Order: sequence, then C-alpha cells, then structure tokens
Amino acid sequence: MYRLVGNQKVKLNHRVTRIEDLPKLKTDETPLGRVLVTYSNGKQDWFDRIIVTLPTAACANIDWIGFNKFESYQKAFRNLNADPLFKHSVQFSHRFWEDPTLVKDGYAFVGG
Repeated sequence: MYRLVGNQKVKLNHRVTRIEDLPKLKTDETPLGRVLVTYSNGKQDWFDRIIVTLPTAACANIDWIGFNKFESYQKAFRNLNADPLFKHSVQFSHRFWEDPTLVKDGYAFVGG
C-alpha cells in the first residue's frame, strides 16, 4: 500500500489520538480535506480520505469524532478487554500434515 499511495502521502511514526470526519464546508475552513487527524504532539493534518490499518485494541485509543455509523464499533472497542497477541514460528523437520499414516478415520489435518 505504501508504494501504491506514495511516500509523500503516508505518515509513518505518528501516534494518532483523534480522527474527525468533518463535513465539507463551502468556505475555506477545511483547507485540504474533510478528515482532520490529530497526533500526540498536538500537530494536525487534513486529508480527503484515510486508511486505518490498526488492530482492534489500538482503535480504542483513538477518539473517533463524526463517524456516526461507526459509533457502535467505537463503543465495542472501548469495552473490549484485549490481551497482547503473539505469533510464534515453528519449524518441523517434515510436513507432518501431508503424512498419510497420520490421517485416521474421523481425523485429518486441514490446511498447511
């Protein structure tokens, strides 16, 4: 996505604290877009659109303003008790899920 959109339009290492969806005004009050993003350092940027790719628990730490259809999700995010998730890689000496001797009646490995 970063390559597709272009690095001049992507903000890296900016902790977002608030996202506001504002109606387009006929005056110049919304200079460059209708979505106002506020960062933890107090700085703000205007965007026409934003793409949010955060884990659900991280969405709870952002104040979402003006997203009326999103309100029920926002409440769920805040009430969610999420534990940290970890991915562990495991390497086996062979593809045990493809071993026909392990497939028994009513039991099989699916995927791989």
